[in-house]
Amino acid sequence: VGKFNERRPTMYNTEIFGTNEENRREIHMGIDIGAPVGSPIYLFYPGKIFCAAIHSQQGNYGGTIITEHVITDVKIWALYGHLSRSSVERALGLKKLDAGETIGWIGNQIENGGWAPHLHFQLSVQGPPKCDMQGVVSLKDHQESLKTFLDPRIVLGNIY
Repeated sequence: VGKFNERRPTMYNTEIFGTNEENRREIHMGIDIGAPVGSPIYLFYPGKIFCAAIHSQQGNYGGTIITEHVITDVKIWALYGHLSRSSVERALGLKKLDAGETIGWIGNQIENGGWAPHLHFQLSVQGPPKCDMQGVVSLKDHQESLKTFLDPRIVLGNIY
């Protein structure tokens, strides 16, 4: 498990994470859960598909699905990253989903941004302007990001 709010100074070495010290993104704002390629990923709470996209740049999410949920009158968005291309294709045809439904499957390194197979799961209290969320932030943006991105253990439970 890769932890929420974890500083990872040597892990992110592609250009999408910044090249200078001031803007370098190295603090992880989701939870990573390792799993074999093809493992199913299930929706944690009833909701709907907000968007689905492929972010194919090296180091990015690959197959990405963002869902929208209303929990106790509060809207939150959940990003599921590093999924297979078939997950994204399927999600584009879905509308409302029940808790426990399959949202997608873990992608391989060719389709998930070049990472070892895992799920990146992230929560936000702000609707994303595009089908993406900053899964890793810089030190200068860290405190502000903690107001937007929630610790996913509030829905996943105490997994670490």
